[in-house]
Amino acid sequence: MAWLSSLTGYFDTGGTQEESRPLVVVGLLSPVNKWRRFDRAWDAIMGQFGVPYLHMKQINCFPYRAPYDVWGDNENRRGEFLAAVAETMATHIHRMFTMYVDPSDYRAINEQYNLDGFWQGAYPITALACLVRVDGWKKRQPKYSMHSVRYVFEDGDAGAERFYALSRAMGFPVIPQPKKDPDTGEWFAPFQAADFVAWETAREWVEMTAEERKHPRRKSLNKLLKHFRLETSSFSLNAMRDLCDELPHLFPKRVS
Repeated sequence: MAWLSSLTGYFDTGGTQEESRPLVVVGLLSPVNKWRRFDRAWDAIMGQFGVPYLHMKQINCFPYRAPYDVWGDNENRRGEFLAAVAETMATHIHRMFTMYVDPSDYRAINEQYNLDGFWQGAYPITALACLVRVDGWKKRQPKYSMHSVRYVFEDGDAGAERFYALSRAMGFPVIPQPKKDPDTGEWFAPFQAADFVAWETAREWVEMTAEERKHPRRKSLNKLLKHFRLETSSFSLNAMRDLCDELPHLFPKRVS
């Protein structure tokens, strides 16, 4: 019955709660029938460019490494590939959402309040905040407000089990799913698309929050923004402190 849901959201993460760089959770939302067309279109792009999947960490190495070494020394091929990917996403993905948390902010507040006693790390608060944001958007849309959503999260992130427990306690039907099909070994296309968004937006967030921007906006991000208005949000240090002050029974102050 899950596949009869009118909307499906696929969620992926950039970074980890153990790192200092931004932790970004991305949600891509579309009707089920559009996801089916997306899968076919995605496979066609992979065939056109002669690669089996999109992985942003691998594709941003030059000289290219496998599987992108089939492009030889043609650095422009990467831009052409990402442009085609962005256009396909624009055609088949209805909405994009991103939620940022700086793990160092989380750790700083955790020194003052017992965040870990409830959240057990920065990932659950980031993932749940993104999920709530998607749900809030859906409820404001007359076309979708009464429809169910199938929330599919790439499994394996540190802190995921705590997030699953919290989300299900709040009534969200979260479904963990591996990045690859366990039977075929093929990478699920929606998670590849979410990886694209997470990679680009995490790097843009670093630039936006720096005292002085060091690099212009990446061309590949501009390709995405040509088609999408990202629903971006962040859980800042001050927002976490305010949450602790509002809910002292959940986040008590630590005794110095």
